[in-house]
Amino acid sequence: MSLNEAVKNLSRREALLVGVAATAAACSSDPMPTPTGDAAADAPGADVTGNDMPPPQDAAPDAAPPPDAAPPPDAAPPPDAAPPPDAAPPPDAAPPPAAAPPPDAAPPPDAAPPPDAAPMCPPAGATRLGAVSDFPVGSWRNVKAASVVVGRDARGLFAYTSVCTHNGCTVPAPSAGAGSSCPCHGSTYNSEGMVTGGPAARSLDNYRVVVCGTDVYLQMSMVVPVGTRTAV
Repeated sequence: MSLNEAVKNLSRREALLVGVAATAAACSSDPMPTPTGDAAADAPGADVTGNDMPPPQDAAPDAAPPPDAAPPPDAAPPPDAAPPPDAAPPPDAAPPPAAAPPPDAAPPPDAAPPPDAAPMCPPAGATRLGAVSDFPVGSWRNVKAASVVVGRDARGLFAYTSVCTHNGCTVPAPSAGAGSSCPCHGSTYNSEGMVTGGPAARSLDNYRVVVCGTDVYLQMSMVVPVGTRTAV
């Protein structure tokens, strides 16, 4: 231990004595006399009972630094909060039952068609040719008032124009279904008015015949195909 450290450990009085002794030692080469009596008692290190005081002990060694405080253990992290259970989805709402379609309305019964109106007889604009008895089966008759030839066979009555299609001359009625020829230029037609030889190039027009009761009428506004018959 250094002198300065020892001085710090002595009392004030001891420090004064030590300082005096050190000064005397520096001024004289003689050894410092051993103090006796009261001086000895006052000497540093002397026991007041007369026994030698042991030299002061070195100051206690520096206190060992306290051990580093152990760091507190890491706080355990709180356990992860368990996620809330997934909310169960609400059950699908049951679709409302489909409304039953209304029963198909029964269609109204078909209205019975009105009875056919009896055809007007004679038809408007028709020309009377004569009585049914005027035209026996297997005969042809030239009706000059209407410029037609009226014939009747087993299938019924028919009529065709008597005006030649070549030059407008009057064609006579055939006899017994043998056909007829134009007196002007020789055009020939069969017993139904169909052209069979020139110079005419077109057949004679056939018209509709209507029987009303016992009378025969001609409807010249309606041309019909060759071979058409009206039943009697």
